[in-house]
Amino acid sequence: MKLRHLVVCISLLALAVTADAKDKNPFLQNLPFESGKIQYAISGMEEGTEILYVRGYGEQTATYRQTITSMMGMKVENKTLEITDPEWVYSYDLNEESGVKSVNPIRLMVEEYEKLSGAEQNTVQQNSERFGMSVVNGLGGSVEQFAARILGYDCDKSSAMGVTVYSIRGSSLPLKTESDLMGMKMDMVATSLDKGRVDGKYFKHPAGIEAIYDKESEMMARHMAQQTIAWLKDPYGSSSPQMRMMQSGPTQHAGGRMHHVAEDEQPSMDEAMKLLKGMFGDQPQPE
Repeated sequence: MKLRHLVVCISLLALAVTADAKDKNPFLQNLPFESGKIQYAISGMEEGTEILYVRGYGEQTATYRQTITSMMGMKVENKTLEITDPEWVYSYDLNEESGVKSVNPIRLMVEEYEKLSGAEQNTVQQNSERFGMSVVNGLGGSVEQFAARILGYDCDKSSAMGVTVYSIRGSSLPLKTESDLMGMKMDMVATSLDKGRVDGKYFKHPAGIEAIYDKESEMMARHMAQQTIAWLKDPYGSSSPQMRMMQSGPTQHAGGRMHHVAEDEQPSMDEAMKLLKGMFGDQPQPE
């Protein structure tokens, strides 16, 4: 599920950069519809379909995915279910009859933000606008607002680390994803979006499969949330390789004075790769 986690992280960073509201947590979802069903077509090294059911303006989702992966002359059938709520993400492999429970990364970003004082929250919001692009640029990426209109919805385009995501503006919900990770290409695009009430049966967990708690995943996600909020609170206060990678290149202080991290202060490519491996594993794997 590492590609999905990467898509979520890229979408969250873009959401923080492009957030319009000043009176709420910038990491909260803001879908323009309460509930509905979205169907996707998947092509590339994976071929198949995905159906996403949404409730509570995105607070709850259920994703049913059926694909066939082609790799090294072999074909593997994938059948998965992912259920999310405000607290947890439950990932089930229906073929293997196994499951994993991990913390919802959005919850962690929201929690870290809400730990801040009112003044600190204001600073984070300002820095999200002023310096937030440095986070994305530090990962070799970019954010383009109102980049496309898909199925009647304006989408912001965010790109980083070989993945491009078109998310409904004001949310991290993607309507189109293009990925090229180490030569493994895959595209996913929404083909229909039907708003309306969704039956609760789609959010039921599969009988007989226990979701095992993934403590390591939570520790990694919590660390990333803490680092991101710490950087947005004080962009010049950290000397870690992660933070230096985010703020490398010319940036501007609030007072207008330009600050440029010297070349010998910037993290090496090895440091950058260690960061990416720590976040998403040694090699991106298909779902």
